Amino acid sequence: MTSTATERKRAAMLKFRARSVDRVGMDTKTCSKCGETKPATEFARRHDGHDGLNSHCKACCNAATSADRASHPERWRAYESQQRSAHPEKYRAKSSRYRTAHHDDLLAKGSAYRTAHREELAAKSRAYYADHREERCASVQEWAAKNPDRVVAYHRSGYERNKTAIIERGRQWLVDHPDIRRSYTRNRRARLRNAPGTHTAADVAAIRAAQGNRCFWCGEPLGRSYHVDHYIPLSKGGSNWPENLDVACARCNERKNAQMPGEFLEQAYA
Repeated sequence: MTSTATERKRAAMLKFRARSVDRVGMDTKTCSKCGETKPATEFARRHDGHDGLNSHCKACCNAATSADRASHPERWRAYESQQRSAHPEKYRAKSSRYRTAHHDDLLAKGSAYRTAHREELAAKSRAYYADHREERCASVQEWAAKNPDRVVAYHRSGYERNKTAIIERGRQWLVDHPDIRRSYTRNRRARLRNAPGTHTAADVAAIRAAQGNRCFWCGEPLGRSYHVDHYIPLSKGGSNWPENLDVACARCNERKNAQMPGEFLEQAYA
């Protein structure tokens, strides 16, 4: 018998059984497993059954499957892996339908799980990032290079959502790091004057330590308030590199202003 004839025979058999079920008017069926009488819709279809339905109800079948999964997890994992490899499109479509139908439930479950296992997930994430740091950085950079518009939109939307908190955090950071804030201001002022060079708060701290925490000009001890002086003023062609910096008291720096070192010393000790 050819495959076409076999398919025709099978189709005719199913059609006959469907007519038989409709003719009897079956609305209910008794489960042979739990013994309960349930609507026919609670039974899965089975083409070789005498009434076109499975003898066990869906609830009993699901319970039996769950119990077998619990008893033989490795076997089920291997089976599902084999099926996904053999039918990738089918499983992708099935997964997509499930996510669409249970979107809100999945979001709620995911949020609840992350909240309940926050520390555990954070530890796993840190460990994975540490083990795959270069790989992750390269992947992120590659994605950002291919999607510049999405990166800009992401940062812009994040800023708009958290604008108040970001501004307040920035203000608090400047209050907690006054030396760094002042170094930013000096570097910006130097750029506006087209002066070469840049320096950091660490550079200033090293200069202050080298001077013994005393004013470069008068030698008086420096308190919490001190000035960073450009030895050769920026207006006279001085650079903004650490080599052209010294730490002075407010009085000396304000008196020196934009004078050359020799001019200031002549005026100060005339």
